[in-house]
Amino acid sequence: MSQSSTYCYHDGCNGCNNLNEYWNKVDGFGDSSTGLVLIDINKLRPGAPIVIIDKNKKELERCIEFCCEVSGKDSREYILSLNEELKKIEGLHVKQSEIDSNLELIWKYLVKDKWDKRYLNMINFNIQAIDLSIDESAAKNLMGSI
Repeated sequence: MSQSSTYCYHDGCNGCNNLNEYWNKVDGFGDSSTGLVLIDINKLRPGAPIVIIDKNKKELERCIEFCCEVSGKDSREYILSLNEELKKIEGLHVKQSEIDSNLELIWKYLVKDKWDKRYLNMINFNIQAIDLSIDESAAKNLMGSI
């Protein structure tokens, strides 16, 4: 949701060696990070607006297939356990298949800036990650510092 005066990182933990570095990096900004499920984000950032994208069964299966293919490992049980952890996070839960119909709700929840109907043009964007790699060293250091 990098819009208005708000910047949103993608996997902001990259390049950080501990939680203090991470918090300093993303302070005042957003982070679209799948790794936040691994920490108790509600406890570490009480009151922070968090949007959780919930996958339906078909979307979850596609995610599992993708992770298994990319990692070369059977990641099914691990992904299913992470999905259960996602359900426990307090915040705005939105089904992945309903993101487009909830853009205004998500925007107001996260950005707290005036909504403009022109933002609905985001529905037409095809946003793809160029690099799906994560800074493994930073992730391990970050997890070790929790």
